[in-house]
Amino acid sequence: SSGVYVGTDGGIYHTDIQTGKILWQYLVPGTPSNGGKVPISALKLVVTHETVYAAVTVGHPTKAFLLALDAATGHVRWQHSFANGSSLTDMVMVSNLLYASVIPPHTGVMPTSNQLSDGVTYALQSTTGDISASYAVTGNIAIVNQVLYATGNGISAINLTTGRLLWHASVNGEHLQSPIVVNGTLYTSAWFSLDQNNPNRAGFVYAFDAQTGTKIWQSPRMNSSGKANLPTITNVT
Repeated sequence: SSGVYVGTDGGIYHTDIQTGKILWQYLVPGTPSNGGKVPISALKLVVTHETVYAAVTVGHPTKAFLLALDAATGHVRWQHSFANGSSLTDMVMVSNLLYASVIPPHTGVMPTSNQLSDGVTYALQSTTGDISASYAVTGNIAIVNQVLYATGNGISAINLTTGRLLWHASVNGEHLQSPIVVNGTLYTSAWFSLDQNNPNRAGFVYAFDAQTGTKIWQSPRMNSSGKANLPTITNVT
């Protein structure tokens, strides 16, 4: 089914690719459609064949779930919900599996420096939503050549076939963004909430050997400017 699929803070929309006319819309049950107070975030959409997959977070405390919608009609094919209070950070699709990175309900305990993650990345069957595997990493994720890369607490690489950790690299920074792997090199960015030497926020771009986890280079510090005090770097491409 052709068209433009849009995830918003109010639902998921399918529009005509030539006219922009709305062909169907999906509103999460219980979410008011006219300026309601229930926040919904359609974090990410993946469209393949005749299905739209959506990573959705709604309400406070949050409810996180994956949706599979019929691309032509918007009807729900399946829904997989996670524990109340959970949140989704990313979703990618490889072959017939959806990989969803989930942070569990907040416990008030921060992960230690040698802990890969306080969450889990699940592999779900795209046709049913059933979980087929899980991996002890979370954050922003990418999958290349059957290796799962996750930028959660540092950067981790896991062999999807064996589940074995290939490498883990600590990163001098926080708020790590999506990893991108090109020609054997992993690129990512990070920004600090507060830099010790500057009241503004600061960011860096990193390059790592995707096979070994060895850091190849780190960019000079990039500071934000202006009174907004916003992070400089969100993602690299």
